[in-house]
Order: sequence, then structure tokens, then C-alpha cells
Amino acid sequence: MELQLEIDGIQAQRGGRLWVYLFGPQGFPKEHRAALQKTAFDLSGAKLVATLETQLAGEVAIKIVHDDEGRDGDIRKRFGFFPDMGIGYSKGARITWRLPRFNESALRLDPEAVRKLRVPIQMQYLFQNATRNAKPGQREGIAGKSDAIVGRRMHKEYHL
Repeated sequence: MELQLEIDGIQAQRGGRLWVYLFGPQGFPKEHRAALQKTAFDLSGAKLVATLETQLAGEVAIKIVHDDEGRDGDIRKRFGFFPDMGIGYSKGARITWRLPRFNESALRLDPEAVRKLRVPIQMQYLFQNATRNAKPGQREGIAGKSDAIVGRRMHKEYHL
């Protein structure tokens, strides 16, 4: 079966690669080692249309990770929970106060009935700019809001 992934909202200026994970119900969305299939794609712009061949059948959920360091697709986190990288899920599932559940992202793959399946995925970046690309003395905030003041306050609170 051929999956045509239409990934939109990529912050290509960060560089790196996109990692695509196909999960069954076990391990989704955190246990990358439990993924049934893992593939990487190089970035070319804010939108990427990529074709992924799979022999999987049944229910699978797709997770995309924008690894701006171009390494292995492991998630960097801020404050122990918030991903510091772009994330996207099938069926439009999003990170809110919790991670998406499998049934919110699951697609039914039936290679005998459908040869090609179009899967739109919107990337989500909780932190709009990569810290390593920020201007000196400036930090980025959640969803694009500046946290320069909060950053200074945090500095005083946590770095005595």
C-alpha cells in the first residue's frame, strides 16, 4: 500500500529531517522503539509531499517528528513535557494538555481495498523558534509568544 503524506506547516528554516513513525496501538505516541515502521525524509520547504510504501494492514497511527538536529528523531522536551520540536499526527490530532490517544489518530489500512491513501498532516510547534537560532539574550515562547521576561524570571528562580 502507498501512503501519500501531505505534511504542511513545516518550519524548514530549522533544518534537519522529518521522521515518520507508523504505530499500532502499543507504544503510541511516546515509545518510538515500538513503532511498526520508521522512515526519514529530508526537508525541502514548508510543505512536503512524500510517498511511503507499507505492507501494514489494520489500524495504524502516524506521528511525524521534525528533528531539527537531523539525528535520530528522539524528542527533546522543555519543562519535562513540552516537545521542543515540531510534531504532527494523522487525522489532525494535536497536543493540548495531553498527548493524543491512538484512537484519535488511527487510520484503517486495507491494502486489498485501497492501493493509495492520501494522509494530510499539519505540523505543530509549541516553541516557534529554535533556541539555537534565537538572538542573544532572547528566548522563544510557547506558540510564538515571547518569554524574554519570563525567561529572566525563570533564570532568577532556578539558577541561584
